[in-house]
Amino acid sequence: MTADAHPNGMAISITDNGVGMDPDATATVVRPFQRLRSALDGRHQGAGLGLPFAKIIIELHGGKLSLSSAIGIGTTVIVELPACSNVMSDAA
Repeated sequence: MTADAHPNGMAISITDNGVGMDPDATATVVRPFQRLRSALDGRHQGAGLGLPFAKIIIELHGGKLSLSSAIGIGTTVIVELPACSNVMSDAA
């Protein structure tokens, strides 16, 4: 994990060296209830809500969540947040 501050905000990068996924699948896993593997196979748990919820919360704070991945190499999640945002106060 790395975190970099810059004048406009910060970026947090989290990388794993897991099984990875096809780069085209990264758009799928940020949609609610969308999974790459079946919950019925017993090896992978989850409802497919973690990344979609994270993406929504980050966007509500004026940020951005992006993914990059490669099969057999792993996945990187990058969270970019603005330095200061009135997005939440505007929504209330």
